[in-house]
Amino acid sequence: MDPKTSLPKCVLINWQGEGAPLGRKGTCANHFRDVANFFTGAHVTLNARNEEEVDTQLIIEKVAKSTGSAYSFKERGDQENETGPVGTTYKRVIPRQEINSKERDKFWEKEEQEEKQRQAEERKRKEEERNMLENERKQRELREAAVREERIKERTKNISHLREAERNAEERMKESSRGDETEEREREREEWRTRSDILRRQRSQEAQAVISKRTIDARAVFEQNTSAGQLYHLRRSSLNQQSLNGSQSLSPSAAHARKGSLPMWPPVSSNETSQQVINNWQERHTGESQMRILSHPVETETK
Repeated sequence: MDPKTSLPKCVLINWQGEGAPLGRKGTCANHFRDVANFFTGAHVTLNARNEEEVDTQLIIEKVAKSTGSAYSFKERGDQENETGPVGTTYKRVIPRQEINSKERDKFWEKEEQEEKQRQAEERKRKEEERNMLENERKQRELREAAVREERIKERTKNISHLREAERNAEERMKESSRGDETEEREREREEWRTRSDILRRQRSQEAQAVISKRTIDARAVFEQNTSAGQLYHLRRSSLNQQSLNGSQSLSPSAAHARKGSLPMWPPVSSNETSQQVINNWQERHTGESQMRILSHPVETETK
């Protein structure tokens, strides 16, 4: 019995004798929690090893300590049954006396006016919100249109710059190609001029060599036709004949006949000198070289 609450309490005692083996004590201690859970109605759990630990007074003290309240459920307070007259404030409600029709009409009229005012304010507020949203939308569209226009202008500007750069590059390429073609033509013309000059010099040298040879041959023939030359040749021929065959020397008539039978080389007229022949030959070959030089660039241009 709980001394504080005067209620019965259940006590679970774990009895372990002093002479019990230690192994059994350990096994019992391990299973004591399961046994306590099995007996759910126990309010206090105690561990005892001898008779002194299970004394009634000690158990009552431990049960008293386990109780938190000190209320006695057996003791009842004295109830006061004082009764008196019962009063009330209830009054009968008469609608005609309690509610005034004029006041009621004024009330409902006021409520109606307030409702109309509220609805007007609500419409005005919604209209303002709609106008504000419309203005914001217009402003946003204007900003977006300005941004798009700016982007389009920037893109058009970039495209125009790129096209201008491409045109400039093409023009530079064309100019460079034209310049290269012009330089190539000039170089070819210069080469042809150089070649023509070289050919002209070679032909002039050849002509001079031929004319000088003709002049030497003509001089030798002329010397042979002179009296001194005839005497020299007659002397040499007589010496040769004497040395080889011991032949006789030519008579003057035979020498004259031999002189008449010799050909004249080169066949130059009396009024034409060797220098005039050289000049005529150079002019003829110079004209041919110039015609070749002029005809060659025309052919390259047509190709």
